Amino acid sequence: MSRIRRSTDRAAQGRLVPPPPDRVDPLTTTWSAGTSLFRVHPARHAADTFNPGTQGDRGRFHPLRDASGRLVPTLYAADCMDGALSETVFHNVLAGDAILRSRLGGHRLTRIELTCDILVADLSGHGLRRLGLTRGQLLDSGAAHHAETVRWAEAIHRSHESLHGMIWVSRQFDVSRALLAFGNRLDERGFRCDASEPLDAGRGYRLVQNAAAAARITIVEA
Repeated sequence: MSRIRRSTDRAAQGRLVPPPPDRVDPLTTTWSAGTSLFRVHPARHAADTFNPGTQGDRGRFHPLRDASGRLVPTLYAADCMDGALSETVFHNVLAGDAILRSRLGGHRLTRIELTCDILVADLSGHGLRRLGLTRGQLLDSGAAHHAETVRWAEAIHRSHESLHGMIWVSRQFDVSRALLAFGNRLDERGFRCDASEPLDAGRGYRLVQNAAAAARITIVEA
């Protein structure tokens, strides 16, 4: 028996992202009502719209399924404007790169506010160590490993029925916290939409220009 366990352990260690156990015990924290968040989202959708998970796009923690196999709608946000921009329109854009202004079209930057306290799994600091993970495994691994990191989101979701979502330090902007909200435990009533700006015009575009200049990214007027 021990020989089988050691062999299994070695196999898990050989993977960049180890498989989660059936149930986990995440570190939790509460984000209070009134907390400000920012979203970059398609202009055709309101800022408090959850992604149903059926559009074919795959991210680090979505689409995920509950214990019964049902898709869990998700909503991504960041606790600062630059974090929201970095995780969306600047995603995988390096210093010295250029993006087209037209890429910004059809998107808005919206400030939203929590209308209730939410309980979230904290995947920063002791939270990662508690799960036996490193940042490199869960948060910095590339898109090729998203199927494996989604499994951890599913394990966290099914292990704590009171959780409204998860938070972590943004990979793209490491002074920002990202939030993934679970749409089967929180809905649009959990958010109040505030100021909203198109990214390719007016004040919204000036905000994007300032962030791009700080990151040494060029916006090409096309």
